[in-house]
Amino acid sequence: PLKARLIARWLDHLREQLLTRDTASKFKLEPPTRPMICNWVRTASREMPASIISGGYRKCSLDVLPPEPDLATDVVPS
Repeated sequence: PLKARLIARWLDHLREQLLTRDTASKFKLEPPTRPMICNWVRTASREMPASIISGGYRKCSLDVLPPEPDLATDVVPS
């Protein structure tokens, strides 16, 4: 999902250049700037539901949340 969102933004960038080009002069595509790409990544990641992000962690066998203590065995003496 993240990659698809980034590709969509890149295609929008290309379309914008094609629509605003001057047909009388030679056309050259301009690459996106680093700040532009950073903005795409930030926006795309914020649009993703938390369930997709946590699912990716689970797929890689990474804990999403710290394990809850087992009250039967993890009793702290007072």
